[in-house]
Amino acid sequence: MHLDRPLKKFISRLCASLLLGLSLTGCTSWRTAAEFENWTLYVEDDAEVDVDRYSSTFDLAFGAVETHFGPFTDTVSVHAITGSVALDSGNRGTITGEEDAVEYVEGIGATLVPAFHARGGGGLFEPSGIFVATLATGTAVHELVHARISELGLDLPLWFEEGLAHLLGDGIERDGRWVMDGFAFWPWLELQANPPSDEELRELFTLSAKREHSVRDNVLLRFVGWAILFDCLQECDGFEWQLWLDEFINSEDRFTWARTRLDRTMEESTMLDWMLRIEDEDPAVRLTTARGCWKLGDERVVKLLLDQLEIEEDDEVKVCLVVNAMASLGRGDISSRVERRLWSNGLRALRDVELPVKDEEEAARELYRSYVRWGRRRGRQRSFDRLERYWGE
Repeated sequence: MHLDRPLKKFISRLCASLLLGLSLTGCTSWRTAAEFENWTLYVEDDAEVDVDRYSSTFDLAFGAVETHFGPFTDTVSVHAITGSVALDSGNRGTITGEEDAVEYVEGIGATLVPAFHARGGGGLFEPSGIFVATLATGTAVHELVHARISELGLDLPLWFEEGLAHLLGDGIERDGRWVMDGFAFWPWLELQANPPSDEELRELFTLSAKREHSVRDNVLLRFVGWAILFDCLQECDGFEWQLWLDEFINSEDRFTWARTRLDRTMEESTMLDWMLRIEDEDPAVRLTTARGCWKLGDERVVKLLLDQLEIEEDDEVKVCLVVNAMASLGRGDISSRVERRLWSNGLRALRDVELPVKDEEEAARELYRSYVRWGRRRGRQRSFDRLERYWGE
């Protein structure tokens, strides 16, 4: 039986940070929805928000960031916004009333801005803090990195700061803890397809939050920052960001230092070696390694997922393995033999799983039924949407 490509569209999420200017549609005012130990939640006018969900998400994110950057000393302002964020440039944006507004970045494709951190001027229409359109733990971690660096008064290169936020924000929540992965498939694929020349790289390194630049340059700068620091992460086997910064600053040739690390991350062997973490003894590591790998569309990776599925005992990991293997179809040259293997083993796993989130458990079983029962196909995309925690990155 042929498994058609389950994900209809691939829209990447771009955490837009360090915006100097923030424009609000209309005369928007903010009211306090809740106050916590080190942060305050604001909402627009008469809007309502799930305070408990924000609390659990940001409490976890604060813990992840403070582990590596120390405790916050000032109160962080978190704004729950209605609608989406439209980027006017690489460092300016507008809050719109439109839901899920997609940004089309030249040469890169469709992106959705779930949140950003603004160092505003403090005026009525330029408040500072974190602005969240789509709540997710990784997004909260990313933006809190920027908030903490701002609080520390650090003047880091923009590519370095974005790289730190991207690394720490890539992971998954498991058993009440944030498990960082660090390997981001979207940037790796883009840099593989269009590696920057030395001239382009030098230009990206000149960008700053205060210098006007395009959305495309801002996106590429994030990719490059992530790739350079990912190589540092592999070398240190830990998030030793101060060590990386000292090494960069003290390097005799900073450009060569950065270029060498970028090129190593872009090697195909880097991705394949990292994917071997799918065999790690910690199920949380297996889970976060598999999550998002469907973007590669690589048969070798799909085989790794299916090999692990044959011995996997953790039901959350099983769902992650199957969903990412399914979503790989249509993105690469996957043989009919591998596809049949997925059909015979993967769907059976979806049928039998027991998950801590019952809505996800039902979505997994509904996804199984959509392939084996006539008339269930129409609900397939909705099932994948409900299981986004396992494939979205």
